Amino acid sequence: MALAEREFKIGPHTYRVSKHNVFGQFDLARKLGPVIGLMTLQEDKAEQRKHFPQGFSILMGQFPKGDVDFVLDSCLSNVVRKQGEGGWVPVRVGGELAFVDINMQDMLIMVWEALEVNNLFGFFTEPKVEKKV
Repeated sequence: MALAEREFKIGPHTYRVSKHNVFGQFDLARKLGPVIGLMTLQEDKAEQRKHFPQGFSILMGQFPKGDVDFVLDSCLSNVVRKQGEGGWVPVRVGGELAFVDINMQDMLIMVWEALEVNNLFGFFTEPKVEKKV
């Protein structure tokens, strides 16, 4: 069973990403279908992660700006950053990044983590359905 959220670190900062509801997952999968489809040709998760920025650059260059913005907004809307003793702050507030130290590479790591927690790479694999005879 997939986790509903996960924590990860980028540099000195700890982040938490939470899972979207099933409709949000479907919308992300629909927008990212070609990229995720290509990524899942490589079964090794480490290789998928390594090549994700390259795959995402395909999305950025080939898809309408609105689709790219949708993916970024959707993924980043579920990411928070730990502040002090137990407080968490959304990384995106009012359509803007809340922290000036987040760069494009950091943002793509957050997108990757959001896709992982939502199991979108498993969306395009063969479903595991038991057949009753």
